[in-house]
Amino acid sequence: MIQDAYGIESYNIERRLKAGSTVIGHRVGRIGSVTARLSSLKLRREARRVHSIAVVTTTSPERYAKQLVSHLGHKATVEPVTEMATRLRLAAGVGVVRIEGQTLVLEADAPDADALDRVQDVLGRHLVRFGRRDELHVNWTVLPDSD
Repeated sequence: MIQDAYGIESYNIERRLKAGSTVIGHRVGRIGSVTARLSSLKLRREARRVHSIAVVTTTSPERYAKQLVSHLGHKATVEPVTEMATRLRLAAGVGVVRIEGQTLVLEADAPDADALDRVQDVLGRHLVRFGRRDELHVNWTVLPDSD
């Protein structure tokens, strides 16, 4: 079973439709309409998601990013985004750890405010603990909807 970030088996459904198989007991004749419905559902779910960002200034952003990703990687799915950014898929949502010069940028994305709080807590609490000597502080800013 392959699911995307929203729990939708879009790849498997599209693959079964292309093969002409039965999906949930019904033969589906038009791949486009099912794909359009899946895309519409994804867009509606994306619109409800909440996002936040924290910018932490430190002299060692690479070290802290590596330590945070390594530590959380035992309980989260780790996906490299670029050479300087990594995505962590946590149970409550998605976190991104990115290095920009002398700053470590943390991004949190979740389906609702409670889940966003959990993602922020996991990322922020661990980073603060790792950066205790350097007195790191994580202050989150919730980003407004882009609608």
